[in-house]
Amino acid sequence: MNSQLACEIAAKVAELTRLCASFQAKYGRYYSLKPGSSPEAWALYNQIFNKQVEIAQGLEPQAIENVNEKRNQWWQRQDAIDLSITSEIMHEVSQLIATCAYFEAETQETNWSYAVYCLQVSIAERLHPAARQTALASFETKSERYAI
Repeated sequence: MNSQLACEIAAKVAELTRLCASFQAKYGRYYSLKPGSSPEAWALYNQIFNKQVEIAQGLEPQAIENVNEKRNQWWQRQDAIDLSITSEIMHEVSQLIATCAYFEAETQETNWSYAVYCLQVSIAERLHPAARQTALASFETKSERYAI
C-alpha cells in the first residue's frame, strides 16, 4: 500500500458515498430489498455492492482476511450500507493516505507498516462480508493465473 493507491481507494469511497446517498434518498435508510423490489432498487444495490468489492480489492489480502467481526455489523440491520458507515470509511481512508504519505517521506521506502496495515483492516471491517469474500476470491484467481 502506498499513498497513490490510498488516494485511488478514496475516490472509490467517494463514489460509494454518492451511490449510498442516492439509495437512501430514493428508498430510505432501512429499505429492505425483496424479490419484488423495483429493478432500479436492485441495480443501485448491486452498484453499491460492486463498489465495496472494488474498495476491498484495493486493500492488501491479509488485511481483508484479518477483520474483527465484532465491529459495527450494519449488514445485520439493513440491506445497503448507509452514509454513516461511508463517512467512517472515508475518515479511515483519509488517515490511510496521511499515514502512507508520512511513512513514504520518513523512510524513503514503501516497506510494510503496521499502522498502514491496521487502517486497511479497519476499512475492510466496514465493508459487507460478501464484498470482502468476493475480493479475496479475485485475489486467489489472479494468483492462480500467474502461478508457474
